[in-house]
Amino acid sequence: MPFLALNGITVPVRIGDASRELLEIGERTRARSGVSRMQRIVTKRLHKFRTPPQTAADALAFTGLIQGDGHVWISGGLTSYSSKGLRSSAVVGTVAFNAPSVVKFSASVLSLSGGGALASISYQPEVGTDWTVMVWRTTNNGSSWTHHIVRSDGTKFVNGVSSGAATSWLTVSAPNLTLSDTSSPTPVKYDDLVFLPFLVPASWAPTIAARTSGWPLIPTLTATGDGLAGTTQSVHGSVVSLDLVQGSGVSNLHSLSFELYEV
Repeated sequence: MPFLALNGITVPVRIGDASRELLEIGERTRARSGVSRMQRIVTKRLHKFRTPPQTAADALAFTGLIQGDGHVWISGGLTSYSSKGLRSSAVVGTVAFNAPSVVKFSASVLSLSGGGALASISYQPEVGTDWTVMVWRTTNNGSSWTHHIVRSDGTKFVNGVSSGAATSWLTVSAPNLTLSDTSSPTPVKYDDLVFLPFLVPASWAPTIAARTSGWPLIPTLTATGDGLAGTTQSVHGSVVSLDLVQGSGVSNLHSLSFELYEV
């Protein structure tokens, strides 16, 4: 088990730069007699970490992950809203949310029925220069699911492995992210659609594809590791500072200081 992992992704932590505080929710007062009075409702944990120096690209990715940037659409519950409340901006053709023969994560998934005619759904997640789209896709009603990661620089991964596979069913052009189907006679189904406004490092791809549960509802993170005493906690993250590190043979390296608040 790594010292710290967020959503299954190992986060490097500098030796000696990890601490934990207990936050008491409630009041601590004294009576007129001087006797201590405590009305503690609950105790939550605050974890503090610092990473070792890392490349600017990795630092940007970890910053986005920790800060909870992006959106995730979990199809279960027959909704087209993201975890942050972003609704679909356009729907064309036969678009539905229903159960596949073999479920991936959600009880109901996004189903596009093209059959020769366009079927698509679009969202507007504030598309910038750098972005990553991750999604599970099936063309055989769930008998087998394929995980796709597509980045704005053209890099792609299929089931965690670098790939040049065609992804014409996905288009991202500011401000729109669009999933479509125009050819398959069987409805194409999607689950666990994630949009991140940064480039996911190649080293993350195998871990993401190997997940056995859907991506946590952004901005919430699932934190695990020895640094949390082997527990699993739902947390919200905040990057406190980003220090530039330069030295012999290195330049433009970044060290992140961040906090994780137990939800």
